[in-house]
Amino acid sequence: MIIMTAPPIEAPTVEERELIDKLAVPQPMGDGMKVQYLRAKVGAFVIVSGDIAVLGACIFALWLTHATYDVVAAVLTSAFAAIASMTSAYFGIRAASNAAQGVTTPQAPAATTSRAASATHH
Repeated sequence: MIIMTAPPIEAPTVEERELIDKLAVPQPMGDGMKVQYLRAKVGAFVIVSGDIAVLGACIFALWLTHATYDVVAAVLTSAFAAIASMTSAYFGIRAASNAAQGVTTPQAPAATTSRAASATHH
């Protein structure tokens, strides 16, 4: 019977502790983050404004023409399809942009790298 045990947990090195402390403290929002925040707010405003404009045009057209029920159903279906398309396209593009930015943004070095390096020096 083979009994496997986990390796002992090592205390973090000084460099790892400094990195943990740095990441634990909220950092002020840099210029890049301010731009991203503004882009998100403006993009959401544009999409909501476009959705309201499509809905307003739909309601105005229905009021103006005194349409029958079948025309109302067709116009509302088209309006909701346009609203859903714009909104989902915005969120899809935003998600892809965030994912691409996450890949290209430099990340802090992994703590396991310095632990492995310190283990070889002992």
